[in-house]
Amino acid sequence: MSSNKNVVTIGIGGASCSGKSVTRLLQKILPNCTILYQDDFFKPEEQIPINSITNLANWDSPEAIDFDAFKDFIHQLHRTGQFLESFESKEENVYNKRENDENDKNELGLSVKDADRDVLKKRREERKGYVTREGYWIDPPNYFDDVVWPEYVKYNNNHLLKEINELT
Repeated sequence: MSSNKNVVTIGIGGASCSGKSVTRLLQKILPNCTILYQDDFFKPEEQIPINSITNLANWDSPEAIDFDAFKDFIHQLHRTGQFLESFESKEENVYNKRENDENDKNELGLSVKDADRDVLKKRREERKGYVTREGYWIDPPNYFDDVVWPEYVKYNNNHLLKEINELT
C-alpha cells in the first residue's frame, strides 16, 4: 500500500470462532486490502489477566489486548499507508494452515448474525491452539464454557444486531 492513497479502516468483530477470518476473502477480491488482526496485540503472557473463577489465563478479556499499541499501529498505518517492515503477524501462522480450505471461495456479501453458542464452542474446541507472543496456547478443558463464552456475553453489545433485526 503506497503512502499517497487514502486508508479506509473497516472493523470486523465477533465472538471467538465466529468467522472473522472471512476477511481473507477481501484480500482476494480487493488487491490493496491488508488485514490487521487484534490478536497480534495481545499483551505478553505474564500480563494476561487471570479469571477469578477458574484461575486460568483469560485471553478473551479486553484487558488481554494492548489497545494503546493497537491504536498507535492504526494511526501509523493511516499516516504512512503501510505496515512497519518489522511487523510480523502471528495470526498468519494460524490461518495459513487453513487457507487451502478457502482457496476457491471468492464471494463477498454483508451478513450480520448473532453467534450460535454451540457452533462457536464446536469451532473453538476443534482448534489445535493459538500462537502467542511467547509460544503457543492450548485451551484447557472447559475453557470455552468457563472463560470464552462468559467474556463474550459480558462484553458483547448487540445494539447493531437489534437495529438490523428491526429493519428486517
